[in-house]
Formats: sequence, C-alpha cells, structure tokens
Amino acid sequence: MGRRSLADQRCGELLDAVQTCLVKYGLAGTTLPRIAEEAGMATSIIRHYLGDKDAVIRAAVERSLHNVRTALTEATAGAPPEQRLAIELDVMFDRRLAVPEINQIIDELIAASYFDEFTLDQLRDLYRRLQRGLRVSVVAAYPGAAAQEIDVVVHGLLALGHAGATFGWLGFDRAHYRKLRAAADALVATLEPTPAAVGSVDGGRA
Repeated sequence: MGRRSLADQRCGELLDAVQTCLVKYGLAGTTLPRIAEEAGMATSIIRHYLGDKDAVIRAAVERSLHNVRTALTEATAGAPPEQRLAIELDVMFDRRLAVPEINQIIDELIAASYFDEFTLDQLRDLYRRLQRGLRVSVVAAYPGAAAQEIDVVVHGLLALGHAGATFGWLGFDRAHYRKLRAAADALVATLEPTPAAVGSVDGGRA
C-alpha cells in the first residue's frame, strides 16, 4: 500500500480535530480557531483543506458516516452477502455504535438542522446513504421479498437504530439493547418465513 499524500494526511488530521471539537464543544462551539488549536495548525490551513463553516458541517457528516461504515465493514469483513444483515443488526443494536463520536455528533447536527437548511440537507444525505447500504444487505438476505416490503423494513430498521441511540443515552431500560434487537428481528421476520440468513450471529447483547 502506498503512502498517504500530504493532503490526505492533513484532511484526516483535520477531520479528527473536527470530531474532537464537536464532542467537546458541540456544533455551535466548533469554530475554525478551535479546530486549528486542536489540530495544532494555523486557521489558514483549515480553510485551505476544509473551507468555511459549511464545509466543516460536511466534514462532520462525512466523519459520522465514516465511523458507522467502519464499524459495519469491520464486523462484516469476509462474511457472505446473505449473512451480512444479521451481523449488521448485531452492530446496530448493541453498544458498538453508542459512542459520542457517532451519536453525539449526529445529535448535534440534528439540533442544528432545525435552524439551518444546509445542515438538514447534509443529514438527509447521510441517512439516505445509510439506508441504501442497509437495503443492499436486506435484499441479499431476503432475495425473494417484494421491493415495497423491503423498503418498509429498511425504513423501520433505520428508525429503530436512530431512536435506539437516544434511548440508550437516557438509560431508558437496562435491557434496552436486547429489546431493540428483538424488535429488529421481529421486523425483519415479516419479509419471508425462510430467509437466507436467520437471526443474530452472536445471539444479541443485553
């Protein structure tokens, strides 16, 4: 594998700094000077590689998506396509995604999106990309299911995943993650009685 270019390295470092600032200060407090301080770089470098505040929001969305995709990709590495859905549900509905670098950043962006159309558009794009990836896994696991039924299940899984993060943070129920996974399994089971891949790979988590 070749060495990363200086631009790629700088962008990675800046994305790390954006992520850290969002967790520390929230979206409103994530300013270019703070990102520069966190990254140990001049503000002019931030503007050169990332751009203005809108570009920082885009970077935050991309980093959130990257964090989710990385968790899913690492978990499903080497798995046959028809088994990926069960593994992805294991990841979605346990504590692996319940970290500030994912949940807190997305919550900050959602709060900001009530007042900013650009942030709203970026978040819509993030969830649509997650939706498309999840749909691929559902189709692979349930190849005979009707497209409309698949769309309903994918929408439900995405909604469960989003609400589940909030309930988890609130400490809503000690058996929260187990119940979430059971709800996801019940939803998926509506597609076909004999799917290509059935149930949790690791039995779920309490």
